[in-house]
Amino acid sequence: MGDLHPRELIPMYNRSTTLLYIDPPYLRRTRTNKHYECEFCTVKEHKQLLTLALKHSGPCIISSYDDPLYNDALQGWEKHSMQVQVNCGGTAREILWLNKKAIQEPRLF
Repeated sequence: MGDLHPRELIPMYNRSTTLLYIDPPYLRRTRTNKHYECEFCTVKEHKQLLTLALKHSGPCIISSYDDPLYNDALQGWEKHSMQVQVNCGGTAREILWLNKKAIQEPRLF
């Protein structure tokens, strides 16, 4: 999708038939290192991303590490948790958030 910022990209694809899979750089406070060339540096940027995702009219899945910001913003979304391997060789608990449309889409899972 090139160099479009999510605030431009997400509204462009706001259709009931479009699945959004959003895997942003996770909140800095949930990680041990900076790993991304393009960091979401502030909580404000994550809040803006979540606001856009909440307005999406189609299925939406968001990846994150567990954090109160996502827990509060995505109340009513289905939350799946799994242990994953991370870059440093350790493990972390990753969260997949699914909105109601994603849960109801039989072809996804």
